[in-house]
Amino acid sequence: MASHKTNCLLNADRECGYCTCGAEELAAARAAEVAIGNLLARIHRDGGHHTERVGLEQSCKDAEARAAKSEKLAHLALLAHKAPSFDVLPPTFGDDMAKACDEFEATP
Repeated sequence: MASHKTNCLLNADRECGYCTCGAEELAAARAAEVAIGNLLARIHRDGGHHTERVGLEQSCKDAEARAAKSEKLAHLALLAHKAPSFDVLPPTFGDDMAKACDEFEATP
């Protein structure tokens, strides 16, 4: 709940339903920051330490890279799942999968 300043119209005897002190915008911005931080902590699997160390902008860039590598892993896993046998997979499939796993794990 937003804590309004004493001169805010929401605190006046006649409430107009409009915050004039910015408390609601500030509360919404703080809630959004917490939500973004929680999402980044989940993506980086670190409780927020990476974002704290490198900042929000770099953490978002790193999360984007991690998501792209996760998608690559998912694609390779789906390819393996749909193959009627491992014999039909490309000869480099095992190496490709191992490399994708290593790259994913190395991404902050």
